[in-house]
Amino acid sequence: MSIFLSSPDLKPIDYKGLERLFLPHQEQFVNQPALQLEGLLDAHYSSKSLVLQSGTVAFQLLAHWFKFEVVFCQNLTFIASIAPFVEKGAKPVFLGSGTDWNIDEIFWEDVDRAMQKIKGNAAIVITHLYGNPAKAVLSWQILKEKYSDRLILIEDAAEAVGSTLKEKPVGTFGDFGVLSFNRNKIITTSGGGALLLNGEHGKRYHHGFYLATQARAQKPCYHHEELGFNWRMGDLNAQLGITQWAQLNDKIKSRRANFSLYSQELGSMVFFQPEMDDAQSNRWLTVITQPQLLPEKAIELLLKEGIETRMVWKPMHLQPVFRGAELISRGLESHFFNTGLCLPSGSNLKEEDVFYTIQALKNAGLTIFS
Repeated sequence: MSIFLSSPDLKPIDYKGLERLFLPHQEQFVNQPALQLEGLLDAHYSSKSLVLQSGTVAFQLLAHWFKFEVVFCQNLTFIASIAPFVEKGAKPVFLGSGTDWNIDEIFWEDVDRAMQKIKGNAAIVITHLYGNPAKAVLSWQILKEKYSDRLILIEDAAEAVGSTLKEKPVGTFGDFGVLSFNRNKIITTSGGGALLLNGEHGKRYHHGFYLATQARAQKPCYHHEELGFNWRMGDLNAQLGITQWAQLNDKIKSRRANFSLYSQELGSMVFFQPEMDDAQSNRWLTVITQPQLLPEKAIELLLKEGIETRMVWKPMHLQPVFRGAELISRGLESHFFNTGLCLPSGSNLKEEDVFYTIQALKNAGLTIFS
């Protein structure tokens, strides 16, 4: 394979930034990279951030903090958005997609009716799918104002680092935001993520840090009064994040340029995930749909040409582990899954790589469309 879906985009400056951690007496830098990366995130998001080993860990920390009776989760998403809450006993309720592929705000009425029957606390998890800002974040405050602390609003912005809505970074519209810096994301720390603690939740930072460092008390011995975990991002990961963060705008520019080429060349053949007004998607992945597209066949044929592609996320209600879970939907997610394909989108792709992929799609058109 020579053209990857979204491979790590590393520059010489990234490797150079890691060198200091291997110098003699490097102990002076212990714990400093993670704190420095948090400072960069705090400034960008105007929020308090806690860097962790992954975005999944951020959800695990939230599941540790809150006891949710119900979690309303986007149906078209990655399983990490819901699994930690279900593992802690929450009932999942999956909400369907609108035309932007994210949660359709028409379902807020269903959430409202459900909340009137719920005795405990609940959460809503909205995913900014493939980097595309979810317009539903502009209307969910109506529910928040009605149910206050009984309803926690979580943005899964793991795929949307750098995306904005009304010039505001996504991940900052709710109570919490979750970011990912894994290998295939728009910037990478190899493995890593962050939890955004928005508004008054910023005061949770110190307790979150404490839990993420095994809840060790400040005593001469290892002393634990509550359960903690090894969730904190490591120094090497954080140092890579510092140099990667400085390149974020360039990486967004490159991915959006990839999308523009695909759109110009394939716009008459397929449909693309739309970008709503006043939004800027980082275009982490360019995703296409076409009613006659056979995604599994397309993946197989393109792989023979050295091109990595991927199916759209499999909706949560179709996952065997969630068999029987409640679903409120108009069925768009199954349509996207059955007729969608994620195309190579990395910021390290050359223009000729994109054109090669476009031509391969055109050449295979007669065999990948039913």
